[in-house]
Amino acid sequence: MTNGINTRELILQILLEIEEEGKHSHIAIRNALSKYQFLPRQERAFITRVCEGTLEYRILIDYIIDSYSKVSVDKMKPVIREILRSAVYQIRFMDSVPDSAVCNEAVKLAQRKGFYSLKPFVNGVLRTIAREWKNLKLPSREENPVRYLSVRYSMPETLVNRWLEDYGEEKTEKILTDFLTEKPITVRCRTHKYPQKEIYESLVDQGVEVKPAPYLPYAYEISNYNHILALDAFIQGKIQVQDVSSMLVAEIADPQKGDYVIDMCAAPGGKSLHVADKMGDYGTVDARDISQYKVNMIEENIHRTDCINVQAHVMDATVFDVDSELKADVVLADVPCSGYGVIGKKPEIKYRVTAQKQEEIVILQRTILDNAAEYVKPGGVLVFSTCTIAKEENEDVIEWFLNEYKDMELIHIDSSFGREGFIPGVRRIFPMDQGEGHFIAKLQKKSGVDKKLSCLRSASLDALVTSFLKDQIEKDKYYFYTNHDKVYLMKRPFIDLKNIKVLRQGLYVGDIIKKRFEPAHAFYMANCLNYLMAVDVSIETMDQFMHGLEIEQETRKGYVALCYKGINFGFGKSDGKRIKNKIPKGLRLMEGSHVLKED
Repeated sequence: MTNGINTRELILQILLEIEEEGKHSHIAIRNALSKYQFLPRQERAFITRVCEGTLEYRILIDYIIDSYSKVSVDKMKPVIREILRSAVYQIRFMDSVPDSAVCNEAVKLAQRKGFYSLKPFVNGVLRTIAREWKNLKLPSREENPVRYLSVRYSMPETLVNRWLEDYGEEKTEKILTDFLTEKPITVRCRTHKYPQKEIYESLVDQGVEVKPAPYLPYAYEISNYNHILALDAFIQGKIQVQDVSSMLVAEIADPQKGDYVIDMCAAPGGKSLHVADKMGDYGTVDARDISQYKVNMIEENIHRTDCINVQAHVMDATVFDVDSELKADVVLADVPCSGYGVIGKKPEIKYRVTAQKQEEIVILQRTILDNAAEYVKPGGVLVFSTCTIAKEENEDVIEWFLNEYKDMELIHIDSSFGREGFIPGVRRIFPMDQGEGHFIAKLQKKSGVDKKLSCLRSASLDALVTSFLKDQIEKDKYYFYTNHDKVYLMKRPFIDLKNIKVLRQGLYVGDIIKKRFEPAHAFYMANCLNYLMAVDVSIETMDQFMHGLEIEQETRKGYVALCYKGINFGFGKSDGKRIKNKIPKGLRLMEGSHVLKED
């Protein structure tokens, strides 16, 4: 327990959110740890491991509980069930935690949650398991191999059956084994802007263990750090968290400078940003997704990385956009899928997909591809990808697509990564292939003439905007565009997107409101700009300002960027002696939370 926070109670809360409310594990864990950022690294690691491990081994854990409990797991109250599951995980897999401590804490937690009468039950089941689990035998492999593999690797029997039919016993067991193998976080170095040596040294200087990732020279595996948000390279937009399997999509797409790219299901934006980086700030990536929530995730990554040739807006991929017809040089269709390839990171997936849901997924994929085919200009490229190993969501969909669209041809992917799929030319990456489970197919529209989109002229700026920019940056280095009194800037000319509706193009500078100009928070978060009005403050002052408070600081009157060690974190308006806080309320730190201090 730290600062009044009981870690096992927090674990219970997370598991109930996942099991009863249907939340994704990585989101539930991330939200909890973000709320309690003050927790020490050891406790954060404990919470993460118990939550993830309990989900990963749920079938095996339930098998153990059912072997020693008179009440089966499926008939238990949700709170008691998750208390027992997390406790059994600790007993079975965490030697560093004494069994007696696990039992005592579980009993206390049951009491705190109002289940005083069930204390003897919880205590009896757990102490029996602690004594006897090593003597428990798994189902016979010889008599029932499906049941054995299901319990041994905590995988539903329906999936085990399906994969045995598709891949055989040897490959299936390798897949199942890998799902239970911990893998490091992989990051992509943005080498078109920053020297890779500089990124490497920044990570190492902060105590991060850095190893080369497979397949791609600009990818690293990182470990031994507290929180990604505390890493300078991440804050400065020099790295992007992205699995190497996902990075390969942009490699295969191979966009050229000046291309117009549509990413139809883009959130959280990793592939969009990668494609944009490969074009080196040229061209335009039109990143789309179905909800404002998902678009906000893309926008967050755009702002952090200062990726000025990516624009994000809300659009349902299943609804045809007539204005995009035959416009795109490259279309990315990383479509919704069962997610079986990422079970290792999102273990709850394996318990949720049914046969009916999978049929619905395939229909959804076909609908999206119907639209994607119409967006590709003659000679353009369509890259279809999923993070599943299910044949019916991969090769079967591609075969259907090629039969429906005779003007599209499959381009053979000649690569050293992964392995060939069930049809020649596509590429599969299985979990044991040093990445997540992934499927990629590249297609090209056969005939026609390739045309590039034209550029817009830089806008004539309002006097209010000109005056503001004169105090803030060297505006002659940039291009500007005004749309409905909203001002945007880019290092490259703006693209004429005709009738395509976008949320924004370029960096959002601010708004012309009656007789004043109101700058945007996004403008002050772009670390590529050389601000003429900037103040570097201490971490204590940063914490104060991030809570929405004013600070005493002598500076020139006007808007000013606030920085910590040269990295922007917000802005305010100075009267010469004090800086009034202008950080949007929704981005301020909550009461009780604080900026992470350096070790």
